[in-house]
Amino acid sequence: MATVLHKTTKQLLKSVHTPNYPSSDWIHNPDMSSVAGVPSKYWKVTGDVITEMSAAEKDTAELANVKAAKIVEIDAKTTSLIALGFAYASKQFSLSAEARDSVMGLMTIYISYSPWPLPWNTIDDLDKYEIVDSDDALAFCQAGYAGWTAPKLLGTALKDDVRVATTIAAVDAVVDNR
Repeated sequence: MATVLHKTTKQLLKSVHTPNYPSSDWIHNPDMSSVAGVPSKYWKVTGDVITEMSAAEKDTAELANVKAAKIVEIDAKTTSLIALGFAYASKQFSLSAEARDSVMGLMTIYISYSPWPLPWNTIDDLDKYEIVDSDDALAFCQAGYAGWTAPKLLGTALKDDVRVATTIAAVDAVVDNR
């Protein structure tokens, strides 16, 4: 039985039957002495040789990880803001995918709709708002659209700041105050 290391993923497996691990993708019985105690994310594989990354290579790898984590954080905040819905006439309305479809559907027919008022449930279904006419319907739809797009647009701007950051400190300086 042998030890193998995947050249790309750096997955280290012990006590394996080497014919199951082709040498094109796996290093058989690798010399791990130069990376003893070093986290695998800082290993560099060149051919069948495993070495520790230089300080500059580690910084580059760490920057990519920090950027990815910051973007996940921004996306989570965007999702939570959209989940809050949008405000109109001092009431809060849903921005779920179904609600967005309904708002967009209302926008396409608002001019021709005639049996005003049109009731619309609040986000918690404990209240409703009565859309009184086509102008009110348009304003309602615009508020819904703004409530959905604003968090996304502001999130994209924050992600742009993360993408152009060249240091971990610059990524950390991107603060999501939405």
